[in-house]
Parts: sequence; C-alpha cells; structure tokens
Amino acid sequence: MRKYPFKRKGKDSLITVPCRIGIDTIALALDTGASHTTFDLTQILMLGYSVTDAIRMERVETGGGIVETYVFVLK
Repeated sequence: MRKYPFKRKGKDSLITVPCRIGIDTIALALDTGASHTTFDLTQILMLGYSVTDAIRMERVETGGGIVETYVFVLK
C-alpha cells in the first residue's frame, strides 16, 4: 500500500492534500468519512471543464440537505 504523508497546521485544522487534475495541481480537503469526492463547480470550471462535459446529474446528501449535482470524469 502506498502512503501519502500530510501535515496539519493545528489539531483542529483540515487535512489537505495536493491533487493533480490534468496539468493543474490543487489542494483538496480530505474527509475520511466521505463516501464520494466532491468539488465546488467553480473549481471544475476554473480547470477548463464545462457543465456540458458532465456525464449525468445526481442527487447527493450533504450536511445541508440533498442537492442536485453534476457528475464529471476528470482527466
């Protein structure tokens, strides 16, 4: 198994990990209890994707309730 070390700024801070999508590297917050990986749509658009690139819409349960979201396959 490959290990991915990380450092937190404080005991209550988020765990962030650098992730590469295509040629871009972005920091993602790691949620160890999450069942899906989610991004804010703005971040996806800034990476050059369009809503027309989405493969489908799906309902996802969040802390704030159930929301409709786009599903993308990222490079």
